[in-house]
Amino acid sequence: MGARLAAAVHIRHPETREPIVLQPGEEPEPEVAELITNPDAWEDGILPELRVPEEPDAARAPEPQSVAEPAQEPSPATVDTPKSEPAPTPTTTPRTRTRKTAPE
Repeated sequence: MGARLAAAVHIRHPETREPIVLQPGEEPEPEVAELITNPDAWEDGILPELRVPEEPDAARAPEPQSVAEPAQEPSPATVDTPKSEPAPTPTTTPRTRTRKTAPE
């Protein structure tokens, strides 16, 4: 026995995309019931159990196995050494503020 609706619900069918009006007291199909997530729409405010699709064993991807590779020192030819960049030279002289003195 599925869950019953406590209120009228307007939704679209998940496969046909046709509008559906479900009335209070109805027990919608599981694929339609999954779309009704408002607890106030259900009797006792309890959402129905959602079905969990099972994956066939063949569809499951095998878990990757880690292979430990021996640590190797990189050769000097392949190591990128950072090159020092010259300090930027100012293109303009910074202005300084000087105090004006009163004429004598």
